[in-house]
Amino acid sequence: MRSSYRYLSTVLVFALAATARAQTLQLGDTESRVGGIAAVPLTLTADQPIEGLVAAFGWDGAGLVGSGLEIAPSIASADTIVTRVEDDYAILGVVVDADGVGADTIPPGADILLATAKLRCTERLGTTTLEFEDGKYATTDAGPLLDNLVVIDGEAVEVANGLALVSGSVDCAEGLDRFFFRFRESECSGQ
Repeated sequence: MRSSYRYLSTVLVFALAATARAQTLQLGDTESRVGGIAAVPLTLTADQPIEGLVAAFGWDGAGLVGSGLEIAPSIASADTIVTRVEDDYAILGVVVDADGVGADTIPPGADILLATAKLRCTERLGTTTLEFEDGKYATTDAGPLLDNLVVIDGEAVEVANGLALVSGSVDCAEGLDRFFFRFRESECSGQ
């Protein structure tokens, strides 16, 4: 009987651990050339409907410069969308249904595109990491510092209680697009 309880408690612990990390905000990995604009996807994986979220992430401004945050169709109809893009960080805040009319959640799913961060590669070659950071950025200069979170059933799910955050990266490489022309010998000699 004792081993049955031990087995049951082990199963419950693993089930709770799997559930606890079922909500994930993730930044993608991409590449661009020096001076080019890299498009970094911000995605959500959730096993429950999401009512809102905050994504706050930064990078080394010596390698990348923020250029924009393009909102994806999955959240375009949300009642409130707040963005801020600076040279070395970006913030996305979403309240899906603030007025009780229309869609009230982002449906559960895997790799749901929320937005695409547009970041310009500086002259520095190499890989720059994009990391989610809690308590560091605000949507206005005098505003409160924000934590990354998703909202489920009116409750904030942060890293401390189950939100997984996956960093991304941009590899800035050297070089311009090159075009090569091939001529047949007969065309070059005028024949």
